[in-house]
Amino acid sequence: MNETPTLNGILNTDNVSSQVQILTNVLTKCIDECAPIVTKVITRPPKPWITNNIKQNIIIRDKLQNDIKKDRNNTILRNNFKEKKKEVKIEMDNSMKEHYRDELRSNKNNLRTSWKKVRSILPNNTNKESQIENEDLTDKAEKFNEYFANIGRKTYERTQEELSRNNRSAQTDEINTFPNNRLYSFKPSPIDCDTVILSQHGFRPKLSTETALLKISDKIYDNIDKKKISLLLLLDLSKAFDSVNHEILLSKCQTLYIEPSWFTDHLRNRVQSVRLKNVVSTPKNVGFGVPKGSILGPLLFNTYVNDLRIFLSDCFIVQYADDTQIIIDGYIDNLEDLVRKAEEILYRVKMYFQINGLLLNESKTQCIFLGSRQYLSEIGDNIKINFKGAIIEPMESVKNLGVHFDKHMTFEKHIDELHRKVMGTLIYLNRLKNLFEPETRLIVVQSTVDLVTGMTTKQANNLVSRRANTHIGSREINTKGPQLWNSLPGSLKDEESLRSFKNKLRKHLLNNN
Repeated sequence: MNETPTLNGILNTDNVSSQVQILTNVLTKCIDECAPIVTKVITRPPKPWITNNIKQNIIIRDKLQNDIKKDRNNTILRNNFKEKKKEVKIEMDNSMKEHYRDELRSNKNNLRTSWKKVRSILPNNTNKESQIENEDLTDKAEKFNEYFANIGRKTYERTQEELSRNNRSAQTDEINTFPNNRLYSFKPSPIDCDTVILSQHGFRPKLSTETALLKISDKIYDNIDKKKISLLLLLDLSKAFDSVNHEILLSKCQTLYIEPSWFTDHLRNRVQSVRLKNVVSTPKNVGFGVPKGSILGPLLFNTYVNDLRIFLSDCFIVQYADDTQIIIDGYIDNLEDLVRKAEEILYRVKMYFQINGLLLNESKTQCIFLGSRQYLSEIGDNIKINFKGAIIEPMESVKNLGVHFDKHMTFEKHIDELHRKVMGTLIYLNRLKNLFEPETRLIVVQSTVDLVTGMTTKQANNLVSRRANTHIGSREINTKGPQLWNSLPGSLKDEESLRSFKNKLRKHLLNNN
């Protein structure tokens, strides 16, 4: 196969996209010729603990069973079958125990691998094939594809209809709103947009839900220590990644001094299909959203919502991907002003998302007052947040990035939830007690303890702890963190490897509690 003339076409054009397409076509043709796709039926692989000796005994056992069917009155044959059956079972049980003991022992510090091994021996109903009839597959695949290919466009159009109903155009450069007779400017500024927003903890190195939760709780503890109350707003976006407008995104890239042409081909002229079993739907164009499962998708979404802080510069914001948390603080004597400010901020953030084609769901937006028992007791039941006609009632507790926050920051509900899950896990593990040796059971139970520390400072000297005014304020990371670090043994603090430090910290905490 000679593709030299085709490859020479790369030299005849200066268009990078055309050059890449020529190379892709040549490589695809080569792969199809040298390694064509072959459909094969894959049988279930043999269980790894079944040895050759066990296989031979299984053959003997099955032969004895067949012989019994031919001579049902043969007592000797029946007894031999029972003995061989019992022997095979004992051999299989012992071999299974040894296999999982060795596997879990070698992966005892890897939580994901350990649980994968544990679940592999339990019956799993979720892996059963769907009972969809073959004649319905084509129609279902087309309907699924129709929905997912157009959901972004429909969501964007819905936000623009809401703007139109409010006599505001999404195409203007500046939009002024007047909640409670106050003027707010919605004009983006290149000076304010020239850096990546620091409140975003999603899809960024060394940041996670844990750092987001730590920042939120720290702010709440600090407010309590200053005798303030906090109002936490949890915003819910519908189909955020799917409804990103490409023109707005490329414009924001230019504002951040990123060349928009780098992403033009990546975003435009995309098509998608839905596959059900062996049926693939007709490809459909996707004109909105960032590609899911891609490396650039999360980065582009972060760029899209990077300028949120311009509209909410007077409050505390923490973001994790499309989840946004806003904290407004104040003194109990100014509760009405605090509620009024919350309503204004919700109005502004709603406007921001509408301008950008993102749909904020008022009915799923939650709020909670957090503070000391003394101050929260002064908040009456009549205090509510008016969000564009939707009344948001303050809750006793909310679930934020997987953690239950209660109004006094005691985490009692979260502890109860963890207790319930742990009990469920122990019951789950109890089903395996006859399959594992005592040593293996201990490894499995310990593997469920996933202790993650955010401390990366490796200094032999003690850290200085911030002095707090209240007991709750002492739980702030600037106070509690140094205290915990200073209480560790010197040999543990001297560890240079973060992985080794985490492993030894886990053993230290398990052995001292």
